[in-house]
Amino acid sequence: MVTASATDAAALPAELAAASTFQPIVRGTSIRLTAVGPHLFAVRITGTDLLDWRPVQDRLTFTATEIPPAIATGVHAFLRAYGLEYGAFDFIDPGPGRPWSFLECNPSGMYGMVEIQSGLRITAAIADRLLTPLNQGSAGCSIGSP
Repeated sequence: MVTASATDAAALPAELAAASTFQPIVRGTSIRLTAVGPHLFAVRITGTDLLDWRPVQDRLTFTATEIPPAIATGVHAFLRAYGLEYGAFDFIDPGPGRPWSFLECNPSGMYGMVEIQSGLRITAAIADRLLTPLNQGSAGCSIGSP
């Protein structure tokens, strides 16, 4: 696993040997939002100060959290724009009164650890989505509940 870490732009080689993404570091609480069709499930990830929580996910707490309406609208627009039915979105919540910062969307991102710890019914939503013809259930948007 390649993990996120701080990088000194001046130390980068003129040509990188692989595709790379660089973005400013945003401090705050990590949020994993799993989108399944019109259903959204979000958790706050706590228990580490590491920039990238994935290497220590077995020591973390995943707690269901409310999704700001603007984030829900943006996630649904992202899914429509890219023709996705599923996405594991990562955000940072920098704190009260400040909007979540979008980091990425993984169209095949893991969700099991989120479901096991939070009790969110993501697997059931995926199963329901697989059983729903794509011309049904695509128009509405709803937010999943624990």
